[in-house]
Amino acid sequence: MTKYFFEKKLQASEASIRYDVGSIAAELYIVGAVQEIKESTESQAFNINIGGSILADPVIYKDVVYFGACDRNFYAVSLKTGKELWRFETNDIITALSIFEDIIYVTSYDRNVYALTLGGRLLWKFSTGDKIYSVPQVYDNAIYFGSKDYNLYAISKKGKLLWKFRTLGALGTPLIYNDTIYFGSTDKNLYAIDTSGNLRWKFPTNGVVEIPAVYKDRVYFTSFDSNLYALNLQGKLLWKFSKGQKLAPEIAIDNDVIYCGSYGNNLYAVKTNGKLLWKFRTGGIIFSCTVNKGRIYFGSTDENLYCIDTSGKLIWKFQANGPIVHRPYVKDNVVCFGTWKCRFYAITTEGEPLWTFPTRLSHISTVNIQHPVETKTFNIVTPSDTPINVESRYKSETKKPESILQYGVGIDYTGLSNISYAEGLQTGYAKRKKGMRY
Repeated sequence: MTKYFFEKKLQASEASIRYDVGSIAAELYIVGAVQEIKESTESQAFNINIGGSILADPVIYKDVVYFGACDRNFYAVSLKTGKELWRFETNDIITALSIFEDIIYVTSYDRNVYALTLGGRLLWKFSTGDKIYSVPQVYDNAIYFGSKDYNLYAISKKGKLLWKFRTLGALGTPLIYNDTIYFGSTDKNLYAIDTSGNLRWKFPTNGVVEIPAVYKDRVYFTSFDSNLYALNLQGKLLWKFSKGQKLAPEIAIDNDVIYCGSYGNNLYAVKTNGKLLWKFRTGGIIFSCTVNKGRIYFGSTDENLYCIDTSGKLIWKFQANGPIVHRPYVKDNVVCFGTWKCRFYAITTEGEPLWTFPTRLSHISTVNIQHPVETKTFNIVTPSDTPINVESRYKSETKKPESILQYGVGIDYTGLSNISYAEGLQTGYAKRKKGMRY
């Protein structure tokens, strides 16, 4: 698998797996809101409403796919069969999860972090002052996460507050590297603090900062000001890259190349010295990607999942039933992901369908973009409610079906915080002739 986000010294059992909401920027997108977001120079307040949409990265752990949805439910589904094993209901949409030492940590818009067993039993919950977008990151004996209440929290593995660090904005997902916690905020700064909650430095930008990455002792991150930044570990600017498009909140780094999606519908490949290698264009926004053994997998709001090589050439694409706003997960020969139209998918690494799983609610979620004077609600038009057989749908590569069912995708994602998103966790795919899947 790819060496993702950072190389780090680590004290971890097995694997720390993270599930990520794509945080603030991903949540802003719903069809009619796109142009407004593209033209905005400032961050905007928003809210996602209850529905069956899937906006966050799932996790595959011990042959079970775990994911949350906007229907308030956290699901455990068999990777082999696609059958539901159990679900855990919260009071609002599920935003993120991580798994560490067989404990699942789940965050929600209901302001809580939940600790669950692998069987779905509640161990404890911890409440904050506002919604939580952040992935809980486990490091040594503490759990770190940000909240919309402007605080970064450190809590014990028993759910007790250790300390909190306050900023001037809502917080994205932290990254911990060599006893330093890096995280962004809607106050437009990237912060570096120690594991006791003391500020080391902060770096100002002109836009919202969300999820940093550390690779070979450099810190990389994007800002809503359309720049990709590279800093040294002391917070000094080394270079910045821009093509005049708002960049996605998450990046992937593999073999000295940074892969970054954009609101301008391009996936960029940028060397770690800041030089552009190539770009790959789709018909929609790209929020994140996964790099695995010479292939890059990513979804787009044009309703396709793409597989390309590291030179930017298309290998195949798979047409889903709706926008894909989170990171696909690749494990062995399976790619998992979900869509905004209420279904979760598992397909092979050659683009062939395995199974789909519907969330409890069949209607999609809407997003409110909140302005000082007015609030606008944007909807997605749902496809036909008539079911289609998943096997027959993909038999023809020459003709698209006239009606597209609401399928969903199952995603798997391995952790950012406690392992190098890399060695040995995603294996096993065969070469195939380049082509497309519809």
